[in-house]
Amino acid sequence: MLKNTLPQYMGGIITHRPAVDWLTLTATGMRESQEMSRWMTGTGLSPTKEPAKVRQYEGSMGDGWFHGQVIGENQYMTRFSGSLADVFMFDRLRPSGYECTRIDVQLTLPVPYNGSELYQFGRTLVDDLYEMEQARGQMARGIDPIMPPDGEFTIYLGNRADSQRFARFYVKPQDYGEWLLRFEVEFKDKAGLAGRVYRMVGNAPESMVKIVAGELQSWPPAHPLIRPFREYLTAVPAEIMKRERVRATPNKTLRWITRQVLPAWKKVLGHHDTRDRAMMLLYHLMEYAEGLD
Repeated sequence: MLKNTLPQYMGGIITHRPAVDWLTLTATGMRESQEMSRWMTGTGLSPTKEPAKVRQYEGSMGDGWFHGQVIGENQYMTRFSGSLADVFMFDRLRPSGYECTRIDVQLTLPVPYNGSELYQFGRTLVDDLYEMEQARGQMARGIDPIMPPDGEFTIYLGNRADSQRFARFYVKPQDYGEWLLRFEVEFKDKAGLAGRVYRMVGNAPESMVKIVAGELQSWPPAHPLIRPFREYLTAVPAEIMKRERVRATPNKTLRWITRQVLPAWKKVLGHHDTRDRAMMLLYHLMEYAEGLD
């Protein structure tokens, strides 16, 4: 699944089967880093012209990936996001010797609801979640809902900073009017869940069906938004994995940034009265981006 099929996935959303949506990989050997660089070159990945930095790692990045090292040390990190993470995960020629410190597994399905309907369903889902978590007593997890009236909600379950497991359920609207729902779980810690899930999925891709189904046990089973996911995953795992579809990523926001925001930035950067303030804002954005994992 390299050069000839990669364009099908790049910039696309994998739906109708569980998929890997994020990978953070680390290594302590130059050989592993060189193998990763060769894999990227062979896959046809192109870096941006400018060098990149993510936390203490410096290197190069492109659409859906970063590859770098801690300068002066044998510490290397590679990160893949979106469909590229899934492509890497299931390439039999992927480099070995890397440990996984984070892996996200998602399932995305279309829903027959519009924004206002999703908003109402989202509110009742939050209420049901609160009730379930209160029943857990001291084991209750945090619930953090973001519920805009347009229906594009996100519901977080768990503690991202302190837990090896963090779940989110959110709406992914499409440019052509279809609404998608995604259930996604983030696993962390190379010596803990992330490492185990990475090895399990690498050895048996269909194990993602069991993983996602297991994580959904923590959500209200009878809720109209959760029930279709649970029912979908009762089919034979191998058959579910064959149902894959790839949809174009909605790029409304990126197109708006390209058409409206970038020209405005060039204007304020080009004027001496506003250049310094504009540079400060850009630095703040870069600091925020470097802190993301």
